[in-house]
Amino acid sequence: LATWLWNPAASFIDKVLLTRFGDSELHEPTSAVTKITALDASVVGNTALRAGLRDDALREYLGAAPEFPDGTWGTLQRRALAQEIAALNVRADGLRDDVAAGSELVSIELGGLVLEGRVDGLFPEHRLVRRFTKAGRKGELAAWIEHLGLQAATGATRPTHLVLRGENQRASVVSFAPVEQPRYLLDALLAIYRECLETPVPLLETASRMFADKYRPEDPGKALKTANDELKRLRDRDARLGYVFGSFDPFADARWAEAFERAALAVYGPLLAHRSEG
Repeated sequence: LATWLWNPAASFIDKVLLTRFGDSELHEPTSAVTKITALDASVVGNTALRAGLRDDALREYLGAAPEFPDGTWGTLQRRALAQEIAALNVRADGLRDDVAAGSELVSIELGGLVLEGRVDGLFPEHRLVRRFTKAGRKGELAAWIEHLGLQAATGATRPTHLVLRGENQRASVVSFAPVEQPRYLLDALLAIYRECLETPVPLLETASRMFADKYRPEDPGKALKTANDELKRLRDRDARLGYVFGSFDPFADARWAEAFERAALAVYGPLLAHRSEG
C-alpha cells in the first residue's frame, strides 16, 4: 500500500513490466559499481535491524553482503553503514521500556479489502520501530499506515516512535500521535490505492510530501514551486518518471496541478498533522 501511494506511476510501470517481461528493471548498469545504491543500503540496513545484529555479528553480515562494491570503496561503505546502524540502535535503546517488546498479528477489513500483517515493537505505552531510511521517505509513510492499521484493528491509542537515519551518521526520531478516526483515514488511503490500480494518481514521492508540508491555503504557489523543483530532481534520478512525463511540465496543466494538490493533501495532510520530530 505504501509503495503504491508513494509513487503510483512507477508502481504501475513496474506492474506492467513484471507482467510482460517477468522483470521490472528498465536497464542494466553499464559502468563499474563504486557505491552501494540507496535501495540496496536500505534493504541491507533494515535486514540487520530486524535481525537484531550488533557488533561482530553485524560486521560479519555486512562483510558478506554482495551489494557493496569491491575493494576500498566497499570497506569504507560497510564501515559507514555499520556506524549508522549502531547509532539507530543506541537511540532506540534510549526509548525502550524495561519490558520486552511484543508483536501482534493485525487484521482489518475495509470496503471488502483485508489488510493483514504482523506489527512489531509493541510496548504498553507506545510502539517503537527502527527503520534504515531517512525522515520523509517511503518508510515513514509505511509506518504511518501501520500506525493507522494498529489503532483501527485493536483500538489501542499508543503513539508510534520511529527511529530513522539522521544526518552525519546520527539517528533521528519521528513520532505519530494517536488518531481519533483511524478507520476513516485508512479507508481514504485505500480509496486512493484502488484508483491508482486503474489510473495512477499524481502522487510523486518527496515532491508530494514537500508540497503538503509547505502548503498554506492563502499562498499555495510557494508549495507548488517547491514541489515542481523537487519533481525536476526526481525526474533526473528516476527513469520511470521520464517515461511518464517526457519533456512535458505537468504543473503547466491546471487540471493536473489541481489533482496533484488534492492527492498530496489527502495522503500527507493527516500524517503531518499527527507527526512530530525530535
